[in-house]
Order: sequence, then C-alpha cells, then structure tokens
Amino acid sequence: MSEAPGQEMPFLDHLEELRKRLFWIAGAIVLGVVVAFALLSKLDIIRLLERPILPLLHGQKLIYTHPGTSFHILLNASLALGIVLASPIIVGQLWRFSRRRSTPTKSEWLSPLSFRWRRSFWREYHSATSSYYR
Repeated sequence: MSEAPGQEMPFLDHLEELRKRLFWIAGAIVLGVVVAFALLSKLDIIRLLERPILPLLHGQKLIYTHPGTSFHILLNASLALGIVLASPIIVGQLWRFSRRRSTPTKSEWLSPLSFRWRRSFWREYHSATSSYYR
C-alpha cells in the first residue's frame, strides 16, 4: 500500500485500510469500556447517580424493579464512558483514513474541521461535567 502521491488506490486496498482502521476503533472501544467498567465498579456509580434525586426521596431508598438493574446501569455507564475515553482514537483513525487519500482541495477544509471536532469535544465534556456537579 505504499504508492506515490497522486496515484489512485484500488478499491480493495481502500476496503483493507478501512478494515484496519475499524479494528483499531473497535479495540479502542473495548479497552475504553474495560477501563471504564473497572473505574465505575470502584466508584459506586449508583450512589453517584442518585445524588441529584436524594432530596426528593425524603429519606427513602430507590428500588430496583428488575434483578439486574444495577448491573445494567453499570454496563450502560461503562459503555458511554468507554466511548468517550476512546473518542480521541476514534477521531484519529477516521482522520487518518480520510486524510490519507484526500486531495489538496479537500485538505483545506479537513484541517479546520479537525480543530473544530477537538474544540467541541472538550467544550461538551466540560459543560457536561460542570453542569452535573453544580
């Protein structure tokens, strides 16, 4: 797959490169979910999530309507946090795939777009974390 710039790549080589990038993305998500699960297991996520509603409970406790509800909450939170943790790798792999075969005209709008992605990620991350802990 090492070819001169400006030379077109065959369709199957594009698919092979996409497959390689998707494996990196899947691995990053799996690793992020495992790290998030370990972190959230130690953090007692259920107590953290019930803090905003505690004043409305008037001393009562939350009830679980299904046996696996607390584990399901832990898995969902781990998946969400794992994707957030893996998002720099996801964006990087998508960037490398799209940037590799882009023409100079496309590169002119891809570079500012990547900056906007990073800026909006950190802005949303900051607003989500700061609004929860107010």
